[in-house]
Amino acid sequence: MRFCLNLRYNTRVKKILWAVQSLDRLGGTETVSIRLMNLLCKDYEVTLVCSSEIEGDVLYPLDPSIKVVPLHIDSKIGRFDQFWASYGWKHPLKRLALFQKTVNAYFWGRPKRQKYIASLMDEDTVFIASSIDSYRYAPSKNKGKVFFHYHFDAPSFEKDNVLLRTCRKPDHYVFLTESTLKEVCEKHPNFKGKCSYIYNPIKFAPQENYESHGHEIIFVGRFTEQKDPMLALAVALELKNRGFSFHMKMYGDGHLAGDMHAFIEENGLENEVEMISGESISERHYLASDMMLITSAYEGFSLVKFEANACSLPVVTSRFSGPIDEVFHDGEDGYIVPSRDPNDYADKIIGLLEDPYVLKEAKRKAFLSSKRFSEDSIVEEWKKILG
Repeated sequence: MRFCLNLRYNTRVKKILWAVQSLDRLGGTETVSIRLMNLLCKDYEVTLVCSSEIEGDVLYPLDPSIKVVPLHIDSKIGRFDQFWASYGWKHPLKRLALFQKTVNAYFWGRPKRQKYIASLMDEDTVFIASSIDSYRYAPSKNKGKVFFHYHFDAPSFEKDNVLLRTCRKPDHYVFLTESTLKEVCEKHPNFKGKCSYIYNPIKFAPQENYESHGHEIIFVGRFTEQKDPMLALAVALELKNRGFSFHMKMYGDGHLAGDMHAFIEENGLENEVEMISGESISERHYLASDMMLITSAYEGFSLVKFEANACSLPVVTSRFSGPIDEVFHDGEDGYIVPSRDPNDYADKIIGLLEDPYVLKEAKRKAFLSSKRFSEDSIVEEWKKILG
């Protein structure tokens, strides 16, 4: 499978500075970035730059050779969008204080942190950021190279590209899928020749898991509008109203957690739905489930979908914004429902779970589909563009 579309650097890169937002909160971007660091540290000197203050336990496995450098940015600034949304219009003073703190950090603290990062770099170093929040701290001077590893879809990139204009222009863009790369390059012809697409690595080796677990459904993702956990709860309510027996575990955290708890209590879903925060997701969580539910409004790659498939779990989702036809194969690794109506989700979930033969066959197909991705190939493609 061919991943990378061009530009190879001739200079051997000895150092990588890879910036992420947080180490003490679970997130798909952090999961993928750290997985790549763990794989690449065998060939490169890798330093992890954590922009937010590390306030709790580190939730990700890190190779001992990887050095961690914190930038000590207030976590509220690092996750501005989530805290801004959680305050809502009922707390204008909190919003104002957050806005002022963010502006001060950006205009006064940013140059200082850029200078610090530049001090860690030499001519062969590559600075990589996987979010616009982290990319803002790329050194402004032409020291080393800077890569933007973009984790979302093409429409989202257009919004973030406005903010990119206030930063150093990336030497290379790495997208997660071919369709996203093509869509971006159609709008930005000048990007051609300095763009690649490389699929994300899956941290689990494919394994067969065909046993039934009593209609156990798993949801993994931040409790934010992008992942739309409220729709997942609406689906759970529809399943309950139809008298279908099931249990759903929802792993994640985010500003919608309060609304989710209220919905569960108001609709008597305490026996059907369990919310779990602050827990690192491993194979055992997937292996104890029968299927994964994804209700995202948009995705750049949907890493959890591939993790679920690797553990023989079929996925039920709707046609979200993003490269869905490239990363999903309807009827093979799961099912794409025709709309975001909870009734359509419920129809597909019941059809999948109530017949043991249908479920076992769906699990078998999910396992087979997960073997399409080679971690070794992904690492080689990264090495090609890093040098």
